[in-house]
Amino acid sequence: ALARASGDLRLIGSGEWRRFSSQFYSSEHGRYLEVAGNAAAAGFLGFEDGAPLPVGAVVTKRSYRVLQSGAVVIDPQFVIERMPKGYDDRVGDWKFTLIAPNGAIVGESRGRDGDKVEFCVECHKSAWRQDFLFFIPPPYRAKG
Repeated sequence: ALARASGDLRLIGSGEWRRFSSQFYSSEHGRYLEVAGNAAAAGFLGFEDGAPLPVGAVVTKRSYRVLQSGAVVIDPQFVIERMPKGYDDRVGDWKFTLIAPNGAIVGESRGRDGDKVEFCVECHKSAWRQDFLFFIPPPYRAKG
């Protein structure tokens, strides 16, 4: 529903994409995450030992919070897509998009409101040894 509300055509059918996380897990940002990707991103399951993902690979991090009442609420969705060579050499040509819970696009790197996702770029620069990606903690990784 969030993908549909965003109008982001890359995410059509993303509810059926392969899950790379075996369950929700807590992130360093205080959210619970679920990680999935399109067919082009299947190599993500190689994690740190995998080959760089190809142009067109899209990985999503859907985030949720649990309120003190126990209710679960949708938080922003983070989307990364491998773009053609030259898109953004700082981060291996990854495009970062942040989608608000209501489906509004908050920002896109090298695009509309790019300053609002610059924190993604700055953080992912540190993962240059792993194709500029961060991976799911081992206990929460989907198997093969």
